[in-house]
Amino acid sequence: MNDDAKKNLNAVRNLYAAFVVSVVLQFAPYPAISVFASILFLIVLVWAYILRAQFGPTTLVENHTTYIIRTIWIFGLFLIAGMAACAVWFYYGIDPNSLLNFSQSVQSSVESGLMPDLSSAYLQLVKDNFDLIIFAVPLTLGPCLIYLGYRLFKGAIRGIKGYRIDQPQKWF
Repeated sequence: MNDDAKKNLNAVRNLYAAFVVSVVLQFAPYPAISVFASILFLIVLVWAYILRAQFGPTTLVENHTTYIIRTIWIFGLFLIAGMAACAVWFYYGIDPNSLLNFSQSVQSSVESGLMPDLSSAYLQLVKDNFDLIIFAVPLTLGPCLIYLGYRLFKGAIRGIKGYRIDQPQKWF
C-alpha cells in the first residue's frame, strides 16, 4: 500500500470514528454531552465536504465522504418528516386537561416573576401522556434512527477495510 492509499484510508477511518462518536454520544443522558455530540455531528459534515474537495474525484475518500454527506442530509430529511408526524400525533392525541394544567403552571410562574420550577407540572404532563409518548415517538422517529444506523454501519465496515461504497449517491 503506497503513501497516498494509506493517507486515504486514514482519512476515511478518522471520519467514520468521529461520525460514530457523534451519533453514540447523542444518547448520553447529560445535556452538555449531547450538545458536544451535536456540534461534532456538524463538524463531521463540514469535514466530509472539506475532505471531498481536498482529495479529489475517484478516490476512496471522495467515495466515502459522498456517502457520509448523503447519509447526513437524508437522515435530516427523515428526521424532519418524523418530527412533523410526531407533532401531529401529539396534537391530536395529547390529554387536553394535562396540557391545560401544565400551561396554567407556566403562566402562573411567569406572572409571579420568580424563576419557575416546572418539574412537577412537566412530570405530571409526561405521566398523563406516557402511553402516547411511548407509542408515538419510536414509531415516528425510529425509522430515521434505523436508517442512520444502517448507513453508518455499512459505510464504517467498508471504510475501515478500505473498500469503496457501491453507488454512494443511492438513498439506501
